[in-house]
Amino acid sequence: KAAGWAVAATLLLAVTFWAGRESAPTVDDVTALSVAARERILLVAVSDHLERSQFLLVELANADGDDVAADDLAVAQELKRQNRLYRLAAQNNGETEVEHVLDELERFLTELGHLSTGESEELVSLVDRLEQKNLIFKVRVLGTQLDERVRPAGASPTT
Repeated sequence: KAAGWAVAATLLLAVTFWAGRESAPTVDDVTALSVAARERILLVAVSDHLERSQFLLVELANADGDDVAADDLAVAQELKRQNRLYRLAAQNNGETEVEHVLDELERFLTELGHLSTGESEELVSLVDRLEQKNLIFKVRVLGTQLDERVRPAGASPTT
């Protein structure tokens, strides 16, 4: 799963880069983007990030003390880098609730990223803290709230 997300993200970045070079927006086009549109783009990106993070957290919570996989560590490092950018953007936009959850998530991802394969006791301790802080629940609730904020009025939620 993690490799698939990484490939999809890389492909998305490559296509975005190519499309950006082809369209070459002028300065007026970029500044014409409304504040509401920029906020909506941020919320959609953060919602997607929370969904990917939730997958990793659930996978770890269900690991039953097994060793952490090297792929999970790599995914955690990438999510941490993305999380830091989203947290700073949320802070700059005054999204304090989003910022707080992302801050807590970033701390967890940082600790997870410092684990090495074969540290099952450390993983059990980390998963215990994950459950004590209800981080999976917080990530899920915030993701749902963001989805509701960006969904057009009258649109039905997707399952």
